[in-house]
Amino acid sequence: MSFCIERHQKKMAEKVQWTVDKFTTDDLALFQEAFQFYAAQVGESADHITLKELPMVLRSVGIPVDFSDEERMKSELSGNIVFPVFLTAAARCYKQRETNQSLTDAFARFDPAGKGSIPTADFKHALTTLGDPFTAEELDGFLKEADSGGNVNYKDYAPKLLASASDSKKL
Repeated sequence: MSFCIERHQKKMAEKVQWTVDKFTTDDLALFQEAFQFYAAQVGESADHITLKELPMVLRSVGIPVDFSDEERMKSELSGNIVFPVFLTAAARCYKQRETNQSLTDAFARFDPAGKGSIPTADFKHALTTLGDPFTAEELDGFLKEADSGGNVNYKDYAPKLLASASDSKKL
């Protein structure tokens, strides 16, 4: 992926700041209770869960975790997971969903029929005239990955764009 595309991805990722402090007191109490329950399965005085258990514990408190989240966790974390790391992982999963929805909503504005795709010509016009416009080089790199038969299927492409933008960030 070109440097120019990465610059736009970083700008987009920076627009949605999701941190642990956005969790409510009730959320934190639920997370702590679930974490302690699973930690107790490890041992009576355990203060951790295993990396293998992390996705299951996140799901048990209603945090959506998909395959790409699990793979990212495996590549970025190791050993035992203590509660602060658990909270960071929870916030990151939420942030990914929130960012994906924001990006999809932005693309949907150019899709009045609601098909999940935008004609490439319309997409080019938007990216070169609105907001922080793409240069010709950036646009070519972007469309090389996103264009599919004269359309950009943004519902499929948005998660890929976000995943590549967050690959460089660690928990």
